[in-house]
Amino acid sequence: MGKISKQEFSSVLLTEWNNEQFKTKGLLSVLEKGAKGNESNDDTSPFQNSINQSSTDDIWVVVPKGDYKLTAPLILKKGARIIMHKEARLVRYHNDNIFQNGQSGDTKGQDDITILGGKLDLRGHLNKQDGTGVAMGYSKNVWLRDVNVYNVYYSHGFEICAIDTAFIERCGFYGYIIDDAGVRDYAEAIQIERGDSNSFPYFGPGDNTISKNIFVHHCKFGASANAPAWYVAIGSHQSVTVTSADNVEIVGCFGEVPLQKTAITSKSFKNLLIERCTFTAPNGIQLLDTLTSRGNITLRKNRITATAGQAVRIEGIDKTTLDDNVLIGQTNGVMITGSNDVKITESNEISGITSDAVVMIANSTRMKCDGATIKEAGRYAFNVYDGAKHVKILNNFIIKVNGTAVISLAGSGTKNIGFKGNVIEETRVTNVLLSTSGADRVYFNDNYYAASIAAPINSAATNSDTTGNKTF
Repeated sequence: MGKISKQEFSSVLLTEWNNEQFKTKGLLSVLEKGAKGNESNDDTSPFQNSINQSSTDDIWVVVPKGDYKLTAPLILKKGARIIMHKEARLVRYHNDNIFQNGQSGDTKGQDDITILGGKLDLRGHLNKQDGTGVAMGYSKNVWLRDVNVYNVYYSHGFEICAIDTAFIERCGFYGYIIDDAGVRDYAEAIQIERGDSNSFPYFGPGDNTISKNIFVHHCKFGASANAPAWYVAIGSHQSVTVTSADNVEIVGCFGEVPLQKTAITSKSFKNLLIERCTFTAPNGIQLLDTLTSRGNITLRKNRITATAGQAVRIEGIDKTTLDDNVLIGQTNGVMITGSNDVKITESNEISGITSDAVVMIANSTRMKCDGATIKEAGRYAFNVYDGAKHVKILNNFIIKVNGTAVISLAGSGTKNIGFKGNVIEETRVTNVLLSTSGADRVYFNDNYYAASIAAPINSAATNSDTTGNKTF
């Protein structure tokens, strides 16, 4: 093992790893290739030579504790495997990425890349240079685990573009510096995109290959000692008119401090699961598409707090399920606009502090909210208008509505609305149902509300039935 001791290697290994799997693998310390790890010497060549040998000899590159100065990007070769001490710090002294799996002139990226552990310091607060921690494009089989990225200027922590199968686990993203012009407030710590020359400019043909089978588990997002938290934790900033990714899991991720803009932005992701994530940001989760194909998106057991806008925005999505989430919006807990087949199941807790808890608008259709708890609404618990239709609002428990009505219906084309079996423990509202004449086929039955409400039913809707309600 050359200059690296058995004790040093043992301290590098992750606790979950079984040492037996390394017995058949060679190990190469970057110190053996001449790296110093003191931030004074240029360690680029020793690192690159180690990576090259890792690929050709099927061995692991081991990076001991130290500060490694890099003056050029490190090009990952097919099959490269790197394992770094938790205090191994790669320090960027150039204006590009730290790692990338290809270079200018390549038509595709290198496959089968593994990077475990270590710190990547982009030094964006000092050099004000564009550059990403790990840029992966046009390839398959990527594993990034326990890698922490610091102080990115303008770019991303990880770029995952046109990748088939990537596991991103327990990584951390700390500190983002917006560009001097102040326009890059949409940059994601983890960018998941299709491959084109705008999303991934480093190499490759820009052939619009989408990313698929992307698993982001238990990652953390926060500030560094030198820069504030990211604007966006995970997502895409492509146009919603193109599909960016298919089969994406975002599980157990959280913001250690509030983000600057948005927690998660999905632009035309298909088959997306967001589960057990906790974030606070001005805007929570944005699910955006154009109804061109089935989105099939599930949000489960998340806690999302939006300090300025909506906790969840569902726009142009075909098939979304919200299950057992806590969604606190400064304006809306959930906004559904121009979408189909939205299901809000039992155990969701939803608040819209200054406006409506749940909004259904813009010709959205086939929506159901069954068994949720509405804990606070600044105006209405449910606001259904602008052509929304085929809506079932059933068996919900509603408290703390601070506006004039629990449910408001308005606008031409708003029709087939069923409001049944809801329990409204609220005495401050004037109306339980408030409906204009534009609403059609409204069924308001078997609901329970306080007898002290002055005018529980205030409806001019046509073809409606408001029988069977009870007071307490």
